[in-house]
Amino acid sequence: MNEIQKNNDYLLKEAEYSVIDIAKHLLSLDSKREYFTLDKGDFRLNKILHMCQIFHCFKYKMPLFKEPMHSFKDGAVVDKVSSSFQELYHNNLTISTKELDLEKKWFIRKNFEYFKKSKDAILSEFSKDDPAWYLGTRNNEESRLMPLSEKIIKYYSDFFDDTFREIFPPIEEEIEELLEKKKCYFCKEKVEKTELAGFEHMEHTITVLNEPICKKC
Repeated sequence: MNEIQKNNDYLLKEAEYSVIDIAKHLLSLDSKREYFTLDKGDFRLNKILHMCQIFHCFKYKMPLFKEPMHSFKDGAVVDKVSSSFQELYHNNLTISTKELDLEKKWFIRKNFEYFKKSKDAILSEFSKDDPAWYLGTRNNEESRLMPLSEKIIKYYSDFFDDTFREIFPPIEEEIEELLEKKKCYFCKEKVEKTELAGFEHMEHTITVLNEPICKKC
């Protein structure tokens, strides 16, 4: 086992979820498959999974999912997702999955809503801005394994800060906007009434009064 594999195994084992858990939730946010289409969905799903992994490392200093990524010409790819994309697309994958907690659903939705506005070429370029992608291209052709290390996670914190702030604006602004629209903070569905809720944001627990929360969340 080489040094890259050792580092990856050490950090990835800390992740709570599998990439299939995350992929299935992302696809559930596009139930009509208007974004994750048959011809573009595999590419887009892999790129947004990559963004989720980057910004989860940025925010929590640990990966979101357990599986490694590999470098391809258009950016990062998770083999497990690409190999099962058809089953994921048609929602007939038989692998059991773990239910995501509310904060992870919120985190994934925020990434999806931000990056789905980007053209495919921009998604590809952003994926290749990850130094792990470049380092993966220097591995042998069979592997092209993208490394994950404390140094790379620090790079994310140092160089992706502006994008992180765009994805996750100050919570007070977001809640004010949701209250006006009467939408659930977590799933963005319409709600008729508001309830008391507590929510972990960044490293602080914030209690939010009159935050709209739907019954299913």
